[in-house]
Amino acid sequence: MELKISLIENALDSIYHGLDHLKIAIDNNSSSDYKQSILLIFQGVELILKELLVQENPIYMFDKNALFEKCIDPQNPKLDELYNCKSLDIKQICTTIKKLYPDLLDKESFKIIECSAKIRNKIQHFSLQIDKQELSKMIAKMHGKVISPALRHIGKRFLDGSFNNPFKVRVEEILQFDRIACQEVEILKMEDVDFERGSCFACRNYTFFFIYSEGPSYPESCYCTSCGYSKGNLSHEEKYECPECGAFSLLYCQELEAGICLWYNCGNHKEGGLLTTMEWCSDCNSYNIESICKCNSNEENENS
Repeated sequence: MELKISLIENALDSIYHGLDHLKIAIDNNSSSDYKQSILLIFQGVELILKELLVQENPIYMFDKNALFEKCIDPQNPKLDELYNCKSLDIKQICTTIKKLYPDLLDKESFKIIECSAKIRNKIQHFSLQIDKQELSKMIAKMHGKVISPALRHIGKRFLDGSFNNPFKVRVEEILQFDRIACQEVEILKMEDVDFERGSCFACRNYTFFFIYSEGPSYPESCYCTSCGYSKGNLSHEEKYECPECGAFSLLYCQELEAGICLWYNCGNHKEGGLLTTMEWCSDCNSYNIESICKCNSNEENENS
């Protein structure tokens, strides 16, 4: 029987096993498991960043000189030729990611990658002395700032049909969205983040997260770990009364051209991320929500 492991599958496998070791390390104060966790998770990060390069073009993963040296046609190399080519190191990968995806990762994300790379190198080639709690925090940050955004982008491309699949990867079997969301839950708990989970308004998967910064009032941000749909700075958005739950937690989403309720207990949120019809009414200068706005509300009051 043939063993076949794709790039994205290899990345996720390393990340999952790394997080398993991290849980064991924290529960048992195990130095060996801390070591394995950073080695595996960083390996997963490196691989998932390479998957982002593949999404644009597989040749971006490899050193240009190696491509010209080993491949008959460097712009259209054969798979067997690529196996003989030198791939980019983590610094070169980050440089290329910045060019191809300028808005995906911020400066802090790349600093975390750089710091993790140094720790990985110390473990592999020298010795390591680091506070275990700081190491756990760094891994959690790497998940939030690097792994999660990368997975959301890859998931979005798969769901909208733009996933570049040159090696015929079984993406639907590998990208187990529920497992990725469960992993997100563990990391958020580890970071002591106040959150709620529910169904996404865009893809309707149960992989949507509301993040709170000041207790269980209005969320500060929300995002889906499957399709990449997200909204930030929610505290500054104008909110309206939701016709489903009655809470003033409904806001208009231009991307979805409909309203979404920010209260995690709302029926719309629990029943698969149902959208609320909202259309702008120029007469009353507000939204017509489920065919009701200030105009017809005033008419009803006058008639009564």
